[in-house]
Amino acid sequence: MYPFLNRSESEDEDERSTYRPSNNNVNDNFEEENSELENRVIRSYYFKIYQFSIKNQVMYRDINEVSCFARDSEENINTLPLFKNCEFLNTLKTFGIPLSLIQKVMETKTFEDIKSSYYDFSADLMEYLIAILNMEEEYAFKKVEKGLMVALKHFLVCYDESSHVTDLSYPDERLFRNVLDLPLSFEIRRLLVVLLILFATHPSRKNNYRVKCSVLTKALAYNVMMPEFNNILNYQPEQDISREEEIEYRAMVKLFLQNFCDTFSFECVFFDAQRMRIFLQLFKNISTVFFEEVNNYVCFFSTNNNMECKKKIENIVHIMEYCFLPLDYLCTLTGEEKKGFFNNTDIIEIFEKLTRSWRLFWNCEYSRYFFLKSDFDIAVKRIFILMGSVVLRLCRVEPIFEPLVVLYDIAYKWCEITDNIIRMEDLEDSEEMEDSGGSEDLNQQQRLYIQYYANLCYLKYKLENLCFNYRVFSNVSVFFSQQH
Repeated sequence: MYPFLNRSESEDEDERSTYRPSNNNVNDNFEEENSELENRVIRSYYFKIYQFSIKNQVMYRDINEVSCFARDSEENINTLPLFKNCEFLNTLKTFGIPLSLIQKVMETKTFEDIKSSYYDFSADLMEYLIAILNMEEEYAFKKVEKGLMVALKHFLVCYDESSHVTDLSYPDERLFRNVLDLPLSFEIRRLLVVLLILFATHPSRKNNYRVKCSVLTKALAYNVMMPEFNNILNYQPEQDISREEEIEYRAMVKLFLQNFCDTFSFECVFFDAQRMRIFLQLFKNISTVFFEEVNNYVCFFSTNNNMECKKKIENIVHIMEYCFLPLDYLCTLTGEEKKGFFNNTDIIEIFEKLTRSWRLFWNCEYSRYFFLKSDFDIAVKRIFILMGSVVLRLCRVEPIFEPLVVLYDIAYKWCEITDNIIRMEDLEDSEEMEDSGGSEDLNQQQRLYIQYYANLCYLKYKLENLCFNYRVFSNVSVFFSQQH
């Protein structure tokens, strides 16, 4: 049924004799089968196809001497009419789908005409891929990756033919979730998400697609906010992924969630202290990278590297926005639950370092000047409101807590940070926009700015009240005066 996933019988015999279960990324030791062939011939041999019936029973079908040729017109994305479609290109840009990945997909070799319904992305194919992954074969990742690439190539070539567009039903979404919960290579995860995005944004859906399966939403959320992309501990193959690729992938998933999924409760996301620590490790890493990239942006403000930094910052912001949701929930715990959260994680140490770094940044006039001159979207600036809001919840604790002095110090420094940001923003301009002929005369960007500025001022007010309450209900101010 899916010949692009199979090799010759002799190759299968060789594998059985040397098979060793492994979760390593097979890309490092797998040689392309077709590299030595000439005249564009992909494969010609006698082989067996594994065919799945509805009951998932394996049947065998013998095929004789299949030859396959890849046409040059199929290999170059520039020759496809689809890549002159502005809406499609805008989808790639909006979700950050790399053109290099699409080019790699188009260069994938197939046994039959790529337009054949043989290569439709279907529930049967998903079940077949799951079966391969569950077998834990040495080359399972490579087989599944090739299967997804051929299915994606078929989808792209037949993009304008509505009869070839898969309708994502509830069972299909559950199959997507079942695959995402398995140990996967990074490339497989990325291909699955790209397929989801292209299905969801296809013109035939008229922008009304919504994910119906809540467990798929949760599985995708883990791809944004867990270091190993899911919630199953010690279950992922070791992979060498660049920081840029990881950030781009997480941002891509977050944008899909934002556009096509309903929000869900984060109460069921974390089940124990170990998973909370794993999540916080990712949050710490992402926050550190965000600080580094903003610093780089300021340092290289007038150079070509500036635009590269800006793009990275915008991708990181997408991830951080989503990571603040479970963090916000965790910080609203009370009593013994919150005490356990403090004692079993390094949340306080993370925010101590984060606060110290940003305080130095915003106290520097040079940094404030160049950040003010930047043309960042409001979403980037709003990250500091999200950080401050988490600090507000994190530090709002009963006086009996041991780290009271440390929490007061964090809250006080965030008062300074918000004050510096407020002074950096042009209050007069915001007031002029608010008073200039009513809200109908304001564009969307101006309204967002006014809302952002109002939230910033409100955050500062709440932080000042929190610090005042600390001074009233404890003697921490005496200690603080000695430190500052």
